[in-house]
Amino acid sequence: MSSKLARQALDQLLKSNDSNKKIAKKPQADKVKRLPDTKSGIKKAKYEIRYGQQKRWKLEREEQKKKENPIDDLVLKEEEDRKKLERTISLLSSRWGATSTERSIHQKTLARQQKKR
Repeated sequence: MSSKLARQALDQLLKSNDSNKKIAKKPQADKVKRLPDTKSGIKKAKYEIRYGQQKRWKLEREEQKKKENPIDDLVLKEEEDRKKLERTISLLSSRWGATSTERSIHQKTLARQQKKR
């Protein structure tokens, strides 16, 4: 449904039953602007059409990230790190077996993790 048609329908619903009142029409928008004649102007316009949406999305994501709580991001990162460490540990202790060097590295990482807590 076009916005003009929706506006007219809404105005008809909201107005009183007086037939003397007319629907206020909004003046028509200006015609679409012509692209500049220069080659560089056309390139700029095409670039904006092609990549403008991604730029707007990026700005929206950045603004949303600013509104989020940084502590939540930190908690999520720690959780991901913990899962990654658990996966690594399970791989090291799996059927493939771990070399003595890998076991020593594993012991060191576990010791570091427990010191942090």
